[in-house]
Amino acid sequence: MQREMIYIALGSNLGNSKQLILDAMDKLELWIRSTLVRSSLWRSRPLDCPDGSADFVNAVVGYEAPDGENPMHLLQRLQALEAESGRPATRERNSPRSLDLDIVCIGSLVMNTTDLTIPHPRAKDRAFVLLPLQEIAPELVFPDSGLSVKELVAKVSSAGVVRI
Repeated sequence: MQREMIYIALGSNLGNSKQLILDAMDKLELWIRSTLVRSSLWRSRPLDCPDGSADFVNAVVGYEAPDGENPMHLLQRLQALEAESGRPATRERNSPRSLDLDIVCIGSLVMNTTDLTIPHPRAKDRAFVLLPLQEIAPELVFPDSGLSVKELVAKVSSAGVVRI
């Protein structure tokens, strides 16, 4: 039986963003004790960010969900990794950040709590998530929409999003 996949989006626009993303990928791989499927790195213009915000470096990784993976525990681990990279716990919405880690999907799971919504509620509208995700999982179907990554990519503008 094939395990469900977990997909995580990574972004950074403070500091050495490329290195921060690569380091985060390496740390995630150590946590899961398995190989990550990694997208290329992408550059994107800031979306809904304060004036003068730097471009982002983005990527998406995927891995097989371990038995008993708890989404809230995963969220806590990702937030700890963000904090380790220098991201403050309290910040202005959409402010520049050294590391941003978002759970995009966990298999067919659909959940909505005050702390976590899966699939990520805005991932389906963001080329900087969909284009890297298409590299590693083009046939992935978002369980809340029934649309594949390939179908969603065809619906969004990719202006300002380029592979590095």
